[in-house]
Parts: sequence; C-alpha cells; structure tokens
Amino acid sequence: AAQRAAVLEHLEVRRLLARTLAPFTPSPFEVVDTMLDLADLQPEDVVMDLGSGDGRTPLTAAWRGVSAIGVEIDALLVGRASAMGEREEGGASNTP
Repeated sequence: AAQRAAVLEHLEVRRLLARTLAPFTPSPFEVVDTMLDLADLQPEDVVMDLGSGDGRTPLTAAWRGVSAIGVEIDALLVGRASAMGEREEGGASNTP
C-alpha cells in the first residue's frame, strides 16, 4: 500500500509540474494543417511531436498517411489523444 501511494504521489507531482512548467496550449487545427502542408510531408517521412498534448499534430499527420510519434508527459492528455485517435478511422496506439 505504501509503494502504491508513493507511485501515485510521484505521478501527481509529474502531472502538476507538466502543467506549470509547460502548460498545454493547443495549436488550432487550422494551424496544424498549415504546418503539415508547409512541411510537404512524404509517405516515408516521420513526424515527431515532443509535448504533443492532445495529439492533434501527430494524429493529423497519421490521418494524412505519414508515420507520426507523439511524446507527452501528462497522462490525461495522452488519454485525450488516444480517445481522439480511436474515434477516427484506423485508431491510434499509445504507450504512456
């Protein structure tokens, strides 16, 4: 029980730090589309988004047929990204 409490406390500290040190500020979908258009991505390219938030950039790239990796520290945002990916055709996978 003590170990579980320590793990939960550690996760809560990480979540709070993620929100205060690097708060989630989503890019509008129109901006994501423009960024990906300007990148002129090809099917063999890979998009990597560090601090991917709700996953809108890597998911949009994946929906365009490009491999994409999103890295996010906030488990709540990872859950949002996963849910958004599952709602769309093809689904999404994530590893918290």
